[in-house]
Amino acid sequence: MSQNIKLSCLGAVKRTTSTRPEIKSYAIIGSAFDRSGSMHNMQEQSAKALYELVKSNKENAEKNNITMTLSASSFDDHTEKIFDNQNVKEISITMEESARLLKPRGCTRLYATAVEELQALRENFQELKGSHPGEKCTATFFIMTDGMDNASGDITSQDLADEVNAAKAEGIICLFTGADQEAISTGGSYGFDASHCLRMSSARRSSAEAGFRSSSAAMLRAVTGDSTGFTQLERQSSVGVSDDESDESDESDPFAQFNISPPTRRVNRLVWRC
Repeated sequence: MSQNIKLSCLGAVKRTTSTRPEIKSYAIIGSAFDRSGSMHNMQEQSAKALYELVKSNKENAEKNNITMTLSASSFDDHTEKIFDNQNVKEISITMEESARLLKPRGCTRLYATAVEELQALRENFQELKGSHPGEKCTATFFIMTDGMDNASGDITSQDLADEVNAAKAEGIICLFTGADQEAISTGGSYGFDASHCLRMSSARRSSAEAGFRSSSAAMLRAVTGDSTGFTQLERQSSVGVSDDESDESDESDPFAQFNISPPTRRVNRLVWRC
């Protein structure tokens, strides 16, 4: 008797095999990663960021029924294309490959790289919307840098600002992550909205990792059409505290959600000049 009751109860339980949305959407991402010599202290974290960019968006595309393409470039004195509008589900990359592709060197071709990446993204986005009229299409641009431009030739910060503003006018979400700088001020001068600029500190390994994770989370929200911009917790986590301050944590520790251990020794930041 008890067995029959148990089976009857189980039969009343609603079962779902998948939460994957039935309506397909389309997304396109353009990104640029600084690999100039001054990125030496964040080499491991930036490699993880590139690796996670692919991994997390692959999972996002599958989970949310998104057809997504990804472009990514690295820049020092020169710009190198890593992915060129490729279907994210077809991209494969290892941590070792990420580290090799973003090994720090040279100067900073920031303005020209961002302008080129944005121009390609805008063109690809127009083609995407033209191919899928009336369907949900999103586009996101992300750039990460730790320094000022010194290798873009005739391309200026105003050229970059003009390109960012043109992209925003077309519905493209533009995200700026600036390491060891006033990112809101710097990003604002490049045309990025204050809410879409994130300051990241390299003073602690944990805060650098949190900064890249925050950038990844913001991109995922943008792709799915959720609220964009960075949250207050993401901003706190990405800045952290300096090595001179206490590593003791309490319940308000913003790093607790990431399960990241503090560094055991100070790493002196190298200064690179061309």
